[in-house]
Amino acid sequence: KAMIYALLVNTGDRQGDLREYRIGVDLRRGDAGDWEHGLRQNKTGNKKELDRLWPGTSALIDRFILGDRPDWMLAQRLDELDGMNLLTLSDYVVNKGYINRRLAQDFGIHGHLVRTLIADLLRRARPDALWALQKMLGHTNRTTQRVYRSDFDESAAVRNFDALLGKLAD
Repeated sequence: KAMIYALLVNTGDRQGDLREYRIGVDLRRGDAGDWEHGLRQNKTGNKKELDRLWPGTSALIDRFILGDRPDWMLAQRLDELDGMNLLTLSDYVVNKGYINRRLAQDFGIHGHLVRTLIADLLRRARPDALWALQKMLGHTNRTTQRVYRSDFDESAAVRNFDALLGKLAD
């Protein structure tokens, strides 16, 4: 689940796109060990212009792919899984509600709220960087993300995430 949540926050992708990520196709591992996003969105058909994923997200992907195997087996494992679904490590794609059920269970939120929170946070923190938000969310029109509004500081997601971190710390 940690890898799924990291990908949602790192990329801002729609759940429908995330659940169909294919290793070596939609996500590619670079020579330096960073994973790169190469996704064409289902909703728009447009390719998203994202660079490398965050190092922590890349590390979570590597660990998930390796499972209990040693690090030196990663190249072999990537060859074995080329073209396979990232979430299942097979041809199988998780059902449409899978990610939403995980988010509802862990944080009490719907997946689209993640995109809304990202948009709202970036809009507040960097109003001069709306172009970056447009690229991250994969919008063709810069004004589309204006509809992504929330009370970020007061959201149930933030409170639930904070409570979860408290439990993990105990």
